[in-house]
Amino acid sequence: MGFFIMKFLEKDLEQIIHESGMDLLNQRGLPIEGKMFRQMKIGNFGIVDLMTIERPFREKIPDYGMITHPGKITIYELKKEKISIGAFLQSIKYAKGVLAYLQKIDKRHLFEIKIVLIGKTIDVSGSFCFIPDVISSSDCEIKFYTYKYNIDGLSFYEQHGYSLINEGF
Repeated sequence: MGFFIMKFLEKDLEQIIHESGMDLLNQRGLPIEGKMFRQMKIGNFGIVDLMTIERPFREKIPDYGMITHPGKITIYELKKEKISIGAFLQSIKYAKGVLAYLQKIDKRHLFEIKIVLIGKTIDVSGSFCFIPDVISSSDCEIKFYTYKYNIDGLSFYEQHGYSLINEGF
């Protein structure tokens, strides 16, 4: 009697993340906050796999006054296999669409953008893998995660800190 191997698809990854509770995802290595949306159309910029929105909020600080914390919109681009420059550029297009919309409704100043790319592996053949270590600001944060899917379920691992084997200095 042989094993029946079910093919794991990108839409399966999307569905598991969307339907799992945030506490479970955090336990499995994928920190997610805010309200999650699946297959959200971003105008003519395309349809994002998953997106979360955390609202801005105000806080009273004793002896200082009220401060406003920005909200955060996170774009999740999922790939069944390897994360590459194409996935990154696709997520940049979605981020531009979100920023354009926020600008149009005069709310750009209230939100930060975060891009999270998730796949089984990361393309380390070129310079792509260096992006999370180089590009990060208060306006836009970029993170890479790999996943493992086995009998224990789905687990996520943040990836960063890539370097050349021989840096030449």
